[in-house]
Amino acid sequence: MRDSPKARFPDIMRKPACEVDSDIEGLHGYMFEGPDGSQLILWECDERVEVKPHKHEFDEYCLVVEGTCEETIEGETSVLRKGDEIVIPAGKTHWAVMGPNYRAIDYFGNRRVSYRRT
Repeated sequence: MRDSPKARFPDIMRKPACEVDSDIEGLHGYMFEGPDGSQLILWECDERVEVKPHKHEFDEYCLVVEGTCEETIEGETSVLRKGDEIVIPAGKTHWAVMGPNYRAIDYFGNRRVSYRRT
């Protein structure tokens, strides 16, 4: 019997050159950028991860692929599960608790993170 699988995107999507520089311990991401500065990030984490309150000057969209995420926007919490999606409007303070075994696809309307320097 195998151990339960870790939350991972396929290797074709986890390119080292696309890995983001995440300041959140345990949260790993792989980014693809649009010519307008928008970013699509594939997030994954094996264990519970907390993202502190913050806000952006652009909209954010999240689609949960696996696991759960408690997303709080301006004090209102939604529990997202596999297949759920949410839009976080620009300028709204939000924070989240993800995992374990969480995977999600996030789209940011502008530059949010940078590539990891190797």
